[in-house]
Amino acid sequence: MNLTLRRNNYTPNGVFGILLDDQGQQIGVTCEHSYTQGITITAKVKHGVYTCARHAPNRLPYETFELQDVPDFQGKPVTGILLHCGNFDKDSDGCILLGDKVAPDTSSANPKALMVTNSKVTFEKFMELQKDVQTFTLTIE
Repeated sequence: MNLTLRRNNYTPNGVFGILLDDQGQQIGVTCEHSYTQGITITAKVKHGVYTCARHAPNRLPYETFELQDVPDFQGKPVTGILLHCGNFDKDSDGCILLGDKVAPDTSSANPKALMVTNSKVTFEKFMELQKDVQTFTLTIE
């Protein structure tokens, strides 16, 4: 199943979006670590089309998918971009975290901080959808 990540909210506390299947149905929401470039907030992974390959457990104790051939970011090579569990901007160093909704981060001192909820369950559902898939295409808008 090929997917689309439609980013829709760039904040200092994360870049948020929705993950859609190839029929346009929402699978979940996403959170990526936000970076500042001048006055612009951005994610590490540029808009584009990526092949995602099944990735065996190594730094994470579970199987996931890794984006292939990610362009350099801020003059440095980018590797190890995974789709995985996590709730907060700080849980990502450029990876794509999955959740079921975006909600206020009540653990933050910043009243505008956001997070994604129910990440583990959403990620497990995502992996079940991709159970027989070794690679898929992810379009990031």
